[in-house]
Amino acid sequence: MAEAPHGTRINKYLSEVGHCSRRAADKLLEEGRITLNGKVPELGTRVQPGDVVEVDGEPVA
Repeated sequence: MAEAPHGTRINKYLSEVGHCSRRAADKLLEEGRITLNGKVPELGTRVQPGDVVEVDGEPVA
């Protein structure tokens, strides 16, 4: 049995911290408005503890 990947998908993370819905997060990702550790992530990228997530240059949670 394969091990589950670690971390939380970035769209779910943004939803859980109350920033926006998962669907809205997907749209922000497609528009390149989200960065993860200074880089624009792909849809489905997972957030790990200690990662820095920003939307429009502003830190999230």
